[in-house]
Amino acid sequence: MQDKLLKVKPIVCLVGAFMASLMLTMSFGIHSSGKEYSTAIAAVFDDLFSSMDNKSFEATILFIVFYYIGTRKYISDVPCKIAVGIFSFIVSSVWLLGQSFVIDDSFVNLTASYGQMIKSLIFLAGGFYLVYILIALFYYFINKPVLADENFLDKLLKKNYYLTIALILVMAWIVPAVICYPAFMNSDTWAQLFQYYGYGDLTAHHPAVTTLTVGILTRICGALGNASAGLYIIVLFQFAVYVSVITYSFSLIKKLDVQKWITYLYLIMCVLSPYYANRVNVPLKDGLFALANLLLIVEIIYGLLDIDEYIKSRRHIVLTVIAIAGTLLLRHNGAYVLYPTILIFTIVAFIKRKRINKAYATRIIAIVLITIVCSNCLESGLKAATGMKNGPFTEALSLPAQQIARTVKKYDAVMTDEEKEAINNVIEYDELVHFYEPYIADPVKGLYYEDISKADLKKYLITWMKMFFKYPDTYIAAFLNQNFYLIYPFEENNVVYNQFFIGHEDRMAPLKDNHGFKDSAAFDGAQEFAYFWNNFWYSSPVVGMMAHPAVPTLLLLAMVVLAFKNRKTRRFLIVATPLIFSIFIILLAPVIQYASRYAFPIIYSLPVCVAYFSYLNRCGERK
Repeated sequence: MQDKLLKVKPIVCLVGAFMASLMLTMSFGIHSSGKEYSTAIAAVFDDLFSSMDNKSFEATILFIVFYYIGTRKYISDVPCKIAVGIFSFIVSSVWLLGQSFVIDDSFVNLTASYGQMIKSLIFLAGGFYLVYILIALFYYFINKPVLADENFLDKLLKKNYYLTIALILVMAWIVPAVICYPAFMNSDTWAQLFQYYGYGDLTAHHPAVTTLTVGILTRICGALGNASAGLYIIVLFQFAVYVSVITYSFSLIKKLDVQKWITYLYLIMCVLSPYYANRVNVPLKDGLFALANLLLIVEIIYGLLDIDEYIKSRRHIVLTVIAIAGTLLLRHNGAYVLYPTILIFTIVAFIKRKRINKAYATRIIAIVLITIVCSNCLESGLKAATGMKNGPFTEALSLPAQQIARTVKKYDAVMTDEEKEAINNVIEYDELVHFYEPYIADPVKGLYYEDISKADLKKYLITWMKMFFKYPDTYIAAFLNQNFYLIYPFEENNVVYNQFFIGHEDRMAPLKDNHGFKDSAAFDGAQEFAYFWNNFWYSSPVVGMMAHPAVPTLLLLAMVVLAFKNRKTRRFLIVATPLIFSIFIILLAPVIQYASRYAFPIIYSLPVCVAYFSYLNRCGERK
């Protein structure tokens, strides 16, 4: 049997490599030359030929690489082969749907002609083969022995590891931090400032801690002559936090004694990726929230490595408290990550209660509960003291709005009066068609009424669920159209911040005229260069792919699948739990394309996750 498989494997690799090379070089769009064909097969091959885009050289290089990888022994060594195969098929299927959605946000392109059907099969088979061999290649690299030989950087790190890492980060980010003065701004931060200064209702749509922090600091600096300086103070504080937390995460990687490529790649990403170098300069809650998540992941790993040392260490306890408080206070959805994670940990602890030190468990539970209670009290106290209203609960209803809007766009003529009434009592029905955008739910979400009765909301949600059974393909298309970008690496997701004032001049005028907000033209030329510099790295090899939500998300999910290899590697599932819940939050959020900041908890935490997974595979549990 084994001999037969060995004979079949080269053929499978040959076909798979051929499909994968075509998949990456062919154009998926519908091609029609307008000719009339005497046979259907002639039309099919003309369609395929028109899709090749004269890329035979690139396809040949890819074919050789993919075939070579596929025939290596380590491809057969990948564990959980069936699970990896299923995962590869699911990813390849989403990629295929994504190809069609990118063209015209529909399924039509998959089966529009015989040529399109064949291209769909090529893309599906090629994607499956590509994902499978890349997972196998990743598994091979994380299991390679750690080399003892040293290069220049190794010697430099050996002298003073923490100081060297910190200095590299400071040198990489200090120039962007200077030229951004007073700050590179995001619309969310301006929205918080508008609320704080009374140009809108002060609500808890954004966390109270962040809204009041930017408001109070800018007000103090405004009294001194330049409110914008308050934003620069936040940039400098954020700079220090980035350097500190990321240096600390490197210390964990050093302790795990993993392969050098993990450390080097992480360092390269920190230095060159816009997800670090550009975001350090943006006073926005998402960066600090992602760092709190990273800190939480690091502390969970430290606890798994040596629970005795963890419990006895004041440093670990203090940092855990900071991580939990930051997760809760810096973004509202932090609670939806933290609470389910704690519930899962509690269930696991109960199942394994005979092997757990009760004194340690009691202390950890006390620390977590006290931190949660204090954080929630702080948030509630700030809201009460400032008269801050709760944000609209419709913020959590992005998915229903998006799915109903797409359904209305396609089936308005056949929808019942009862359905229309139930929808119109909660959201502006007649405007849904005009505001629907396939990749983002924010436009239609903004159509929810402010005052909605519980009865109307209940009827709306029941109607939404019932309509799924009438229009399942439309609901699925609406969901995938918005979220496929999370694991689709073929469409760049680049956003570079390089402006201070954002929006119309008349909207910004009150803050300029009445509160002392000023821009600086001192570094305009440098800021323009930084904009193109960051965009370059978004499109570059390696760095560009890692500066994309899809690759870190796919790597995380691949490690979750591979973690079922044995009891030791299943410990990785504990570490991955908060990040899995982060993925669920993203899927229910209004957008991911051009809003990659929602995936920052995954992106920032991935390097330490890879390091820990490598450690578990090579060393097992550390006693």
